[in-house]
Amino acid sequence: DVLLVGGEILGCPRYEAAIMLLDGDAARAAIARLDRDPVARDDWAADMLRTTRRLPYLPGRDALPAIRSLVATGIGGVDFASLSPAARDEAVRALSGYNRIAVRDRATLAALAAAGIDAVLAPDPAVQVVSLFGRKIAARACAGEPGEIRRRFPQGYVALQFSADFGDDATLRILAVALQAIVSATGLGIVVFRAGLAPWHDDDDTSRRLLAMASGTDAALFRSPDILDTAALLAGARAYAGSRDRKSTRLN
Repeated sequence: DVLLVGGEILGCPRYEAAIMLLDGDAARAAIARLDRDPVARDDWAADMLRTTRRLPYLPGRDALPAIRSLVATGIGGVDFASLSPAARDEAVRALSGYNRIAVRDRATLAALAAAGIDAVLAPDPAVQVVSLFGRKIAARACAGEPGEIRRRFPQGYVALQFSADFGDDATLRILAVALQAIVSATGLGIVVFRAGLAPWHDDDDTSRRLLAMASGTDAALFRSPDILDTAALLAGARAYAGSRDRKSTRLN
């Protein structure tokens, strides 16, 4: 029995999937070498992942011949309609062999329905974090880096996240001005954290550049990569602002 849990796996092509398995320096080198050569990058990704599937996070029964049931839940694909016809055809062939498909947003549900795939709408599994891990998160809140943040900002703080594609100087200057305005208006501190550490997700260097532009602002960079520490940081925040909910269910 195979249970597949999302992520935006319906829109993640082979090249991006391969790049996101590299560390930062290796990813930058691969992108610089391959990004402008579609044939070379596809060949490299196929060799690295040892698969010719265009959407490698979406297995079909042909790739898993011994399975009894194949279920996907909480998956997303807001970019599904913009995939190449070959990638969409591959996805439809794979999904047609699933016993059950639950997607986390209406855009994906509509795109799959248009392709003739039956699916249901279900919450992102992240909504179960409190019921499953609430005690562990509460224990982290006063220890380690989350505890340091609470002590540094006794007046409260805003948890801020943004992906690496916000990293051009003009956008960072706009964000810096906004942070200064928030601190001035509310008296809260700012804590910048990363919600995803893979290439093309969030980037420490971009966060440092933002804090340098917002010098004089009461702000800190949250460094822990531990998911429970991140949950504790969010649990203690007075507010959250970020880009990570652009392709997923919004959580309150």
